Amino acid sequence: MHQDTSITNHPEFVNLQRAHWANIRAILRTTDALFALLENEGDPPKQEVLRVAQDLVRDMKIKWQDEA
Repeated sequence: MHQDTSITNHPEFVNLQRAHWANIRAILRTTDALFALLENEGDPPKQEVLRVAQDLVRDMKIKWQDEA
């Protein structure tokens, strides 16, 4: 019987891949929220835009730290 020793089946790799995609999804959700605020009629609440932008920066920092 052939045993698959591929790194892609290693539990640590699988966990890292899950974390990577979770970070990507967080960045995409935050980006979507930011665009939704900016696309609304009238001026978006500046505090809300700032909060969402800060969330995006936080999510991206987490992503970059994971890659370091």
